[in-house]
Amino acid sequence: MNTHRAASGRGWTIFVRVSAALVFAFMLLPLLVLIPVSLTSETLLVLPTPGYSLRWYQDVFHNPIWLNALRNSLTIASITTVVALA
Repeated sequence: MNTHRAASGRGWTIFVRVSAALVFAFMLLPLLVLIPVSLTSETLLVLPTPGYSLRWYQDVFHNPIWLNALRNSLTIASITTVVALA
């Protein structure tokens, strides 16, 4: 009976680890695509990339609309963090 519980516990541990790895991959893979796309010099994604540029980041930090959106996002994230930790 004891071996059955140990085997069941190991199976559960493997299930949890595989599930966590899948969730981690689901959240990380879009970032691995987004970062190279954000560094392209073209207006659309072209493979292979003809060149790299920080043009999109420059647009974010010089455009008032993007700065307002960034400020709103950071404000909401800060408030949410404080409320969640309180």
